[in-house]
Amino acid sequence: MLQTAKSEFYYIPRTGSVFCSEMIQANIKAVDITETPGQVKDEDYDKYLFGLFNRHTAPKDSKLLSFCFVRHPIGWYESFWRAVKGRTRGVDKRFTLADCWSESFDEFVSNSVDKFPNGFLTQMYGYFMGVDFVGRQENLREDLIKALTLAGEDFDADMIRTHPAINTEKYNEGELSDKITDKLLKSEEWVIKMFYDSSI
Repeated sequence: MLQTAKSEFYYIPRTGSVFCSEMIQANIKAVDITETPGQVKDEDYDKYLFGLFNRHTAPKDSKLLSFCFVRHPIGWYESFWRAVKGRTRGVDKRFTLADCWSESFDEFVSNSVDKFPNGFLTQMYGYFMGVDFVGRQENLREDLIKALTLAGEDFDADMIRTHPAINTEKYNEGELSDKITDKLLKSEEWVIKMFYDSSI
């Protein structure tokens, strides 16, 4: 989590949070109070990964505007799978979805939905629904600008709009079948209704 004098930004993996973190730190004096993996017990790893560990242990100032970002389920799974495919070390075995992993994107998503029939992202995003503002990765730059504006931060909006993308995957294989797409979207119905319409 990044904390400034006016806002708190909660990190959710694969939602553009690396870009947001770098833009905040480049523009505003911010304190990173994120725990490092080595400081986190195995049983707390998912909480750490989701940002919950920090949210529960960091001092909460109600005067600060809190915000985070979400990503459409198809895009999130695609981003996660491609990121892991591009790593020599593979998926961290402590992560909840580690035992769902497959070299087949279709099979990985299917395994994940079988393990979380009510939606893995529904669960993860749900942890953060007490924040003041939720942006969408698909509108990353403008939603970050909106969040920082709502917080009253002094920052360079043009820098955010023109800065190159950060932490994007170059591994482009992977295709989701219609059957698994429907299965995933049904399990993540809350996410779709809460944050997205049929245009995405």
